Amino acid sequence: MRQFRSTTYGSGIVALMTGIVLVAPSFATAQAPNAVNFGRVKATESWVVVPLSSPAGGLVTITAPGVQRTVVAVAAGTRVLRAQVTDRGRLAERSHRRFVVNVKLTEQTATGAVTFTTTASV
Repeated sequence: MRQFRSTTYGSGIVALMTGIVLVAPSFATAQAPNAVNFGRVKATESWVVVPLSSPAGGLVTITAPGVQRTVVAVAAGTRVLRAQVTDRGRLAERSHRRFVVNVKLTEQTATGAVTFTTTASV
């Protein structure tokens, strides 16, 4: 059995084996043209902040225990949305407890509605 070492470069993985170089390109970096990107969800004492990038508009719903349910209509592009933290959320924040924030984007297309969801622990 031959021993080899692998080194990762920006675009893929290169494995070096006794003079043979194998290159495996990384396809994870390419995104679908209609991909929705949810940024890192952050929580302050009074707000939950959700960065969002979408190629098409739709309705965004932000829900969580301790966060006021927020529904916002957004257009295509990059947005930063905020949802207000309730008294229960402030108590959790002061007690250093984490809670799960659910973000759902529903886009209306010609063939029907498409829903993208994500959850984040803040």
